[in-house]
Amino acid sequence: MISYDFVTIFLCICVHPRGIMANENPYHSLFVFCFEDAQGLGFCGKLMRAVNKWADDSQLNLWLETSGARNVAIYERFGYKTMEQFTLKCKNDPEVHDEEFGMMRLARTPTE
Repeated sequence: MISYDFVTIFLCICVHPRGIMANENPYHSLFVFCFEDAQGLGFCGKLMRAVNKWADDSQLNLWLETSGARNVAIYERFGYKTMEQFTLKCKNDPEVHDEEFGMMRLARTPTE
């Protein structure tokens, strides 16, 4: 068993009062960060299952932005679908980030 003296995974959920489309449920942005040495230990899976259950119980849609095909594949396992792909270019950063993705998971009813 590995013990950590610091936070290994970070989660922030932000509430947006209106959905992306008219008459849609409010959605929540999900921000997840896991230190590299804690990856592959099951923290993300436990966290994502708990967050998805909370969102389903509350009938809330979830939105997240991520980068890279590896992360997309991880979130797809938890029911997220790619809604858009975009490029990030920051003013003081010479690197262009062209594998950025917006993903959404719609709330599920108890029968789904």
